[in-house]
Amino acid sequence: NYDHGCLNTHRDRGVLTVVYGAPGSTASATRLWLRSPDGDGRWLAPAPGELLLWAGEGLEPIGAEAIEHCVRVDPRGPYVEYSHSRRDPEAPPQGNRRSVAFVLDE
Repeated sequence: NYDHGCLNTHRDRGVLTVVYGAPGSTASATRLWLRSPDGDGRWLAPAPGELLLWAGEGLEPIGAEAIEHCVRVDPRGPYVEYSHSRRDPEAPPQGNRRSVAFVLDE
């Protein structure tokens, strides 16, 4: 359980990212959001229990697009200073993010 941290909107610098989100979080908990790649600005929330793989900035030179994403209650929420070590202000104190990411770098 990852109760003390969130991630503001960003693209991973590595080559590939693999993420698994465990089922069981509440609707008010932080969760993974991906920016729609079709350029319309929509945020998409993958279903819990899915294994995701996406390109990082390290693959952009060969034509792959790095995916913009965040781990927040609301992806449009205000910027959180030091987000890697602070809970999303909109999240409950417990029962938040239940996911793990593996980032492969060059």
